[in-house]
Amino acid sequence: MKIKIVRKEGEKRIELPEGATASDIFGKLGESSETYIIKRAKEVIIGEEPLSDGDELELIKIISGG
Repeated sequence: MKIKIVRKEGEKRIELPEGATASDIFGKLGESSETYIIKRAKEVIIGEEPLSDGDELELIKIISGG
C-alpha cells in the first residue's frame, strides 16, 4: 500500500505491505519513533494504529530541552 508522509522537510511517498501499522513507517524512513508524533486527518495516532492504502500522515518532530 502507498502512504504519503508529510514533514517539515517536505513530502514523501512510501510503500508498505498490507497490514502495516503507523510504527512501521519509521523503519522505512530510518527514523526513531521516539522523536515524532504521528497525525492522520488532524488526529494523533499511536504506533499500533493500522494504516490503509492512500493514508496521509503528518510527522511532527518532538523538540525537548532544558
